[in-house]
Amino acid sequence: MSPTENLKPGTQITPVAIENKRIVNYYERNDINPASSDTGTTRVRRRGIGNMTIGIDFIVG
Repeated sequence: MSPTENLKPGTQITPVAIENKRIVNYYERNDINPASSDTGTTRVRRRGIGNMTIGIDFIVG
């Protein structure tokens, strides 16, 4: 299956054997979770001057 293949509703994806276990071990040691494991519970915070709020992101004194 290609990563860009169009899937139809109800299609089941069968996991394949892990080919590079060094990468898996590295992720586990460093507590890294690939984006595909995101459960939607994390909120992405927008950054940059256009998204800052006075009194929250910086204080004017």
